[in-house]
Amino acid sequence: MRTSPSHQTHQTRRRGFAVACAALALSGTIALTPLASAQESTPAAGTPVASPVTTQQQDITTTSLFSYDFTEFPEAPLTIRLLRITLEPGASVPLHTHPGPEFDLVESGVLTAGSDGDAVVSQSGSTENETLASTERDLTSGEWILYPEGVGMTLTNNGDENAVILSAVFLPVGDNAPESITYTDGQPSNDDFTGVSFTVLADGLLTTLPSGAATVSVDQLDIPAGTDLPASDDPVAYSLIEGDANIVVDSGDVQVSRTANPGLQPSALPNQTYTLGTGDAAFFPAGIAATSRENQGDALSVYRVSITPETALSATPAEITFTEGSDATPTPTATAETTPEASPTATPATTDGIPADTVVTTNTAGVNMRTDASVDADIINELNEGISLVILEGPVEADDYEWYRVQLEGQPEADWSIGWVASDFFDAPETETSANATPTANGTPAATETPAAAGDFAEGDIVVTTEENVRLREEASTDGEPIDAYPLGTELIITGEPVEADDYTWYPVQLSGSDSITGWVVADFIAAADGE
Repeated sequence: MRTSPSHQTHQTRRRGFAVACAALALSGTIALTPLASAQESTPAAGTPVASPVTTQQQDITTTSLFSYDFTEFPEAPLTIRLLRITLEPGASVPLHTHPGPEFDLVESGVLTAGSDGDAVVSQSGSTENETLASTERDLTSGEWILYPEGVGMTLTNNGDENAVILSAVFLPVGDNAPESITYTDGQPSNDDFTGVSFTVLADGLLTTLPSGAATVSVDQLDIPAGTDLPASDDPVAYSLIEGDANIVVDSGDVQVSRTANPGLQPSALPNQTYTLGTGDAAFFPAGIAATSRENQGDALSVYRVSITPETALSATPAEITFTEGSDATPTPTATAETTPEASPTATPATTDGIPADTVVTTNTAGVNMRTDASVDADIINELNEGISLVILEGPVEADDYEWYRVQLEGQPEADWSIGWVASDFFDAPETETSANATPTANGTPAATETPAAAGDFAEGDIVVTTEENVRLREEASTDGEPIDAYPLGTELIITGEPVEADDYTWYPVQLSGSDSITGWVVADFIAAADGE
């Protein structure tokens, strides 16, 4: 069973910023215990970092947007999210708190920022700062505010034009983490967020970070054509502002996120090519090695989010390669020049073809995944040799090729992971039997040969998640709205009988330690807790 690519971003925007704020936790686990009180705030721990607004190094122009030294940064695991928030005239965000710091930089317009504790206000690149203590202040372009963990915040646009904010939020996650967001005056309605919208620019999960002091920086890097991407030994995310990039993950931990499909994503597949456009991002939890762009003809402009702990990381930085994009499907016997000017409409093949859910493997480098079964269709992704694909449907015949609609094995359903590939460029198993597809790391199964047996767990049983980023959904369906994504080992309590839906067995569960967080999870991704 397959579903269409996610429309989560569109749906979230329609449902209002109340859901959007709660969705900040989509990058990780909703925590188990609430804050003691939103009023019990503490002063910001640290000071703004001295740095010029713009610097030049190795032909790269670096503009410091905001940077801050924390004497005590939240412990991992934690999520990192960069987003742009727009408040129309008269719009506001009610008083709320986070268990981690939030930075808000005014890009345009005037923002009235309020605080019920000690927040920090500064200017991009400045060492001067002031404490905003339980009051309001108007911020203009280039000014930013830091809300430390537990400090209540309000955002209001009292002006006549849109206020646009670049925001960075860092939230601890896990079984012992506090609630990701707490509204001081009770849960607001969607109407309370009229005129507020957002776009996610980067998402990442950081599972390991030395405790203690750390510096957080957000910069804009303008990288000329042919100029190398600089190395970093610290966790770093790059989000594209302008330009396109095709990267191959050679080694290490790389998480690719997309503005069209926000939320936690699985670590990138080795040897997989990722095509990144505006608003897409790559997060490197253990840093990144210096990467040559010698043959890259396009300039890039990116946001760089860095976390620099006082104690160095021990993990090995990831390595990637920049590659050239391709505009034609590689073929052994034909090229686009030999096909008709107008491609014929694809029609079903007369043969039975390869069964759905079969896992096939690309047999050459530079294989193009396209939006339709045609050599003239737009290219979604470029695949290296040895990439596993799951057959979704087909075959259809067009342009002298036999095409199959496929999904990258182990990847979430998205516009970059599902498309059409000509069968000349992949190898199928010798026997045409259904193969189990690897579950996607966001917890939604790609496909299974048979559903899990019902009745393995009884009401009251304690189970744990067996994968990273297992999705809890509002309904027992792969189309159910995701509530959150949970890490490996998260405890859940079975609350009722299983049901069969979409070829899977679903259990109703409650997050251990939190009566208010309930939903449905696929049986494939849970197991009995120790001692059960």
